[in-house]
Amino acid sequence: VEAVVQPAWDNHFAAFGGQDVSKVLLDYCEESKIIVYNWHDDTETVYNGMAGACECFTGLFAALPDLSGLAAPEIHVEEGNPKSVFLIWRCPSSGFVHCTDTFLFNDAGKIVRQTVCILNPGAPAGKAPLCTEPQGGPVQASWDNHFAAFGAQDVDKVLKDYTEKSVIKVYNQVTDELVEFKGLKGVKECFTGLFKDLSDLSGLAAPAIRVEEATEDKAGMVFLVWRCPSSGYNHATDTFLFDAAGKIAKQNVVIMKPAAEAGEQ
Repeated sequence: VEAVVQPAWDNHFAAFGGQDVSKVLLDYCEESKIIVYNWHDDTETVYNGMAGACECFTGLFAALPDLSGLAAPEIHVEEGNPKSVFLIWRCPSSGFVHCTDTFLFNDAGKIVRQTVCILNPGAPAGKAPLCTEPQGGPVQASWDNHFAAFGAQDVDKVLKDYTEKSVIKVYNQVTDELVEFKGLKGVKECFTGLFKDLSDLSGLAAPAIRVEEATEDKAGMVFLVWRCPSSGYNHATDTFLFDAAGKIAKQNVVIMKPAAEAGEQ
């Protein structure tokens, strides 16, 4: 496989560090959409196309005057379809306490989707987050099954949306731990543990659910923001990337969950 993600990512990373908007824009296209969700106030801002990417990074770089605290503890570059990068970063010296991005690339190595969750108390408020209306299609069908199975805590039903090639990455921003689950066995382990953890669903909420079917140039995806503080999940976000058959190929999960007390194990 010819690497197209890595060179684009190298450019993005260098441009970000150098706060060079024109260099950043080399990785975007008119089909690009950047979705930025702020956990602090549950608002969302969406940037479309080249003009949107320009606006996004012009504003972001202005909001990052002090890069002394910039860190990126996790960077996962994946050339296999769906082509993607999973990033954990922070810059508390400029008010970005916790951040995560998932980048979805097309075959030409351009970023077509970027889902971003930040915890930044000082950022200007965005708009109400989007929950898409159900449209027919394989991604929606998988999502409907997933959502129902999650609510019912039915592991076998959850497994219907995954394959032996599925990979779930779960990063906890409180403990700085990343756990990876692979294949159906891994998915089963992941959700068995999660459902055990979610003993009290009274606080379960999902303020953002964005379902997008695949297009010729872009894998299907779901962007989800959820929480269940009644079970210790104070903030969480998932980006699901789907294969051509509408099954979940990659799932990047970021949670803020305080480590369990010794007596709770």
